[in-house]
Amino acid sequence: MRPRTAVAGTHGCVRRAAYLPNTTAAQRAVCPVMLSREDLPALITAAGKDSGIVSLYGAHDNDTFVIDNRPAAWVVFYSERGGEFDLRRHASEEAACLDVLARLDIHP
Repeated sequence: MRPRTAVAGTHGCVRRAAYLPNTTAAQRAVCPVMLSREDLPALITAAGKDSGIVSLYGAHDNDTFVIDNRPAAWVVFYSERGGEFDLRRHASEEAACLDVLARLDIHP
């Protein structure tokens, strides 16, 4: 995981270390960084769910939630039999990640 500094005025910015398992108080005190799709497997697993239910790079696997960076926007959708269902567009990677977590009923 590569930390990225938060953009001033970004809404919904989270402290990455605060939500990942096995972090120390010093790690939780780091500067805010944007949530990225590389963070999702650890967050999903920490919530007791199978991280295989999410495709992080746009693959149309069967019965998965997909996050993809397309030219016009970040998108999140449910993939079943090659179809894209309940597709939502997002302006940022972090917003797309939060959408994936909400769909899995995980609220960091």
